[in-house]
Amino acid sequence: MSEFTQSVKRNARRILPADTYLNRLIWLGCLSVLVPILLIGSAYYYISTNRLTAQFQADSEESLLLLKDRMEQTLGSIENVSLQLSMEPLIRRALADPGYNEDYLAQMELLNLFQARRGTEGLIGDIVFYRTESGTTLSNTYGHVDESDFRYRTDLGEALERKESGWMRLGEAAREGYLSYVRPLPVMHSGEPQGLLVMQVDEAGLDRMLKSYRTSLEDQALLVLAPNGTPLLQAYGGEPEGTLPRAGDLRVASAGEETSGSQLIQGEEGKALLAFQRTSFGRTYVSWLPEASMMQQLSWIRGLIFFTAGACLLFGLILSVVTSKLAYNPVQRLLQHGARLRSGQSGGSDRGGNEIEYIRSCLDYLNEQAGSLDRYVRSMQPDLRDRFFQKLLRGDYAVDTGELRRQSARYGIDPGGDAAVVMVKVEDLLREKRFLPQEGAVIRFAVRNVMNELLQANGLSGWTAEDGEKESAAVLCFPPGTSPKAIRESVGRYAQQIVESLAQYLSFSAAVGIGRQVPLHKLPESALEARTALKYRLFRDSDRVLWYEEPIRLDAGSPLFLYPKEVERSLIEALSEEDSASAEAALEEFTDRVRTAGSYNVISQCYHVLLSALIQALEANGAVPGKLFGENLFEQLKENQTSREMHGWFAGMVFPVWMRIRSENAGNSSRQLLRRVCAQIESDEDGSLTLSECAENEGISASTLSRLFKKEMGISFVEYMIEFKVNKAKRLLKETDCSVMDIAGMVGYSERNLNRTFQRCLDMSPGQYRTLHR
Repeated sequence: MSEFTQSVKRNARRILPADTYLNRLIWLGCLSVLVPILLIGSAYYYISTNRLTAQFQADSEESLLLLKDRMEQTLGSIENVSLQLSMEPLIRRALADPGYNEDYLAQMELLNLFQARRGTEGLIGDIVFYRTESGTTLSNTYGHVDESDFRYRTDLGEALERKESGWMRLGEAAREGYLSYVRPLPVMHSGEPQGLLVMQVDEAGLDRMLKSYRTSLEDQALLVLAPNGTPLLQAYGGEPEGTLPRAGDLRVASAGEETSGSQLIQGEEGKALLAFQRTSFGRTYVSWLPEASMMQQLSWIRGLIFFTAGACLLFGLILSVVTSKLAYNPVQRLLQHGARLRSGQSGGSDRGGNEIEYIRSCLDYLNEQAGSLDRYVRSMQPDLRDRFFQKLLRGDYAVDTGELRRQSARYGIDPGGDAAVVMVKVEDLLREKRFLPQEGAVIRFAVRNVMNELLQANGLSGWTAEDGEKESAAVLCFPPGTSPKAIRESVGRYAQQIVESLAQYLSFSAAVGIGRQVPLHKLPESALEARTALKYRLFRDSDRVLWYEEPIRLDAGSPLFLYPKEVERSLIEALSEEDSASAEAALEEFTDRVRTAGSYNVISQCYHVLLSALIQALEANGAVPGKLFGENLFEQLKENQTSREMHGWFAGMVFPVWMRIRSENAGNSSRQLLRRVCAQIESDEDGSLTLSECAENEGISASTLSRLFKKEMGISFVEYMIEFKVNKAKRLLKETDCSVMDIAGMVGYSERNLNRTFQRCLDMSPGQYRTLHR
């Protein structure tokens, strides 16, 4: 047993390994397809079963009703023939004449009568007259026969014991295929009957009639029960012992007060549908249908469910394998790469544990190494040479030129040469979510390494340094006598290589600002100029290398830059209408217009003015932007240094919040305005206030006020006025003794219009309303 258990576990691990999530994804996909199909199929099968059962119940009850009408008509016709014969004078004479046994002529007349009556009903096989006193028996088939010689003599004794009219299955006649209707003679008798009139009916004809009302199911059984519950007729399909109901079930159908009904009962071979129709004569018509026969009609549904489940399972398996492979591909590549690294380091690729834990350990290791690198970079202290360069950039040697010459000689720098500062800034790192804010030191370290390598590759003299928390600086030194053109070419080439190398090897988008060439002791001026050149990105967004230029002064004849106020208005209107596309187009136009100023300070101030205008537009509607935007909006604006960054910040952060605040406060202001208008209507004594007057009082157009009424109150202004005036008139009619004409004037109506309005709204006149409520 243990070996079998171990074998099952090994096969289960092979199919669904604990450390491989790909197979789990595939199995999960398959089950996700299969389980809903089975549930839906089972539910549909259950519903179909109930509906089929209900349908069979309805069909059985309907067919039984038709069968009962047809069979009762046939049986009633035979009973009527029996009653007519029993009232014939020939029958009465036969019972009263003591010598009737020898009166052959009278017997022939009676037999002729039987023959005539038999011809009126095709199902009557024989008519038998029996006189108990003399034992005389007359029959269509056998003529005059003595009782001792009559073939069905035992049936006569059985019929006499009943002493009342009714249908019976007599032994000998039943074996011959007859169903007997027995009537004691005379009709009105007391005590023992003097004779019998027996109608022998062809049971085969009745069976054919029964079978014609069966449904299409072969196992259905139809029965006709006598008042005591015994079967008179029955028609069945298949094996009778497997389809006929039990005697107890037949007693259930023939008993009770209901005249018709159907129910599922437990039969010998399982559940079956039992339907019955009961007549006023006590006969009961029963339909018996095994549940298994009904369920065979749903075999196609079971087959369809299994076929659909199999097809969907196959499709789900293929789809799960394909999609899981595609979705899992990055994880597999990561695992393969990690295995290669481990193989190169430790000579093995066994990762151990499951793959998710393996990836987590790799990420933890990388995070630990990144933290170690950051701590290492931060802990690095600049050496003496770097300290000298940092002091030189800060301007510490601007006055003490002697110290500058001594330090320059110490580090191999010619103090008489020129130098230029190159300032490098990496953009959009945090927006791309590639680095965390605390990883700035690592970024600057990587950038400085690239800058140093390019210095060596180009054979340039200089050094690199960090300038604050965001930029990295490089100082390029040139010996005395180097031409400005050569310096510009060397510096420009170096700057362009920095931009291209950072983009190619580190995928960094960087901008470079270049200051003018200056003597060594004026190096801080060049650094300031390089920072200023970086600000040119605000109006030179496509340039990656920016040179410092002298400020352009506008003379008296030059056109002055004007703030695009009309673009600002169109932008605010688009935001008010919640048209984001138009708002962004207006912002793009605003950017193009302010870029023509050619000044960082002017352009920056224009964006500050735009932000102030947006805030003022919200405050005019009663909003408090600071609670939603945050208190440092203008500080956030300063962090954006290019027109692209400005556009992204306004469109992605400011515009959505602005429109949300505007829409929330618009509803409140609209409701406040409507409350003021309703107050005006209530305070109007003569009821003459119009839509135009109310709109003018609120400083809006009549169409706007009408739209607000419909939107906020659900009715138009006119409908509101009618309702208000009718309510006011109703109050005056109940509380005052003023005439209807006076009340009409108080609400702004003529007496005729007031009567017409009351009739339309209340189906009565003002006078009738007063009479009814006072």
